[in-house]
Amino acid sequence: MRILHFSLSINFLHIMLLLPLSIRGFSTKSLPTIHRILVPIASGSEEIETTCITDVLTRFGAEVTVASVTSKTVKMSRGLNIEADCLITSLPFPASTYSAIVLPGGVPGVNHLADCETLKALLLEHHEQKGLIAAICAAPSKVLSPLNLLNGSPCTGYPSPSFNELIEKNGGILSSDDVVYCPKNNLITSKGPATAMMFGLTVGEYLFGEEKAGEIAGELLMLEEGEE
Repeated sequence: MRILHFSLSINFLHIMLLLPLSIRGFSTKSLPTIHRILVPIASGSEEIETTCITDVLTRFGAEVTVASVTSKTVKMSRGLNIEADCLITSLPFPASTYSAIVLPGGVPGVNHLADCETLKALLLEHHEQKGLIAAICAAPSKVLSPLNLLNGSPCTGYPSPSFNELIEKNGGILSSDDVVYCPKNNLITSKGPATAMMFGLTVGEYLFGEEKAGEIAGELLMLEEGEE
């Protein structure tokens, strides 16, 4: 894995050769032992991305809260139904205790996320407090960009011309990499369903460290035989 001046670059096609992860810019010494992760979803959110985010981070040992901005039973973008833990307006823990807010993509799910005043306030406050914000697929362009949370940040998202235009319009520095980490704004972004597991693993490494990430990658068969 290459560490650039401003971004973490991951070539998804060669990731088997690069694991275990090596994100040397991450420091976990001052972070709490228990990490709570908020995963907001809505009607029309993307199933694969939501599942990869929640599954991978749970394997790390995170306490994941899936919070809907629409209804507790959520019909996802391909018609599957997912039961959220709660509504975004009734989180089980104070918002300040969440280590990260991680947004799946999917249309029209991202439109509902973008329209939710409660979520927008949570994202802005989390950013102000230097908390980790991560988003995949259409979420960087449709949710984070309008809030100016990508301004000056190397980032990526679903490679659609209209989505790319939104990112660049609001000051994002578009990258072609599959997963991008921007230390300046404490931001991790990713392209879409095919990169969702690596996205979740990158968020997990940020919070739990390289050794744990290597362990989880091995369990998920993301390492070549003999790789440690």
